[in-house]
Amino acid sequence: MLTHRDINTMNFIRQQEGQGLEIQTGDGKWLLASPNSFNVIVGESLQAWSNGRVKAPPHRVKMLNNEKRHSIQFGSYFKDECIIQAPGELVDQDHPQLYKPFNYANYAKFLFSDGGWAENTDTLKAYCGLIEGEENDGMKP
Repeated sequence: MLTHRDINTMNFIRQQEGQGLEIQTGDGKWLLASPNSFNVIVGESLQAWSNGRVKAPPHRVKMLNNEKRHSIQFGSYFKDECIIQAPGELVDQDHPQLYKPFNYANYAKFLFSDGGWAENTDTLKAYCGLIEGEENDGMKP
């Protein structure tokens, strides 16, 4: 599986027997998740809602030597009609708004379009990120 960030709020992943899940740290290092471990991975929707206070880490699955890997995943998602926007309490002079409000379903469509995952490593910023000094006019991206 290629390196990506999840779109949802968070994923709970349990992998058994074997390895494969790798999560990238903030300084660019890759950590290999232990076999028989539980992992919680924040998604981009929660990153946007938290105004960047929690980060969606890049992650991937690499299989070695045709090793079998079993995992189960439980994800938490916003409803399609939801508008993702950081609450006012998380936006202030020290923490300016990072993302324009966006519709969850429209963002999902963008990810699978030609301009989404195929062209961008930071799809959230490409879709709804504010440029430094840019004011949010309240319009959807």
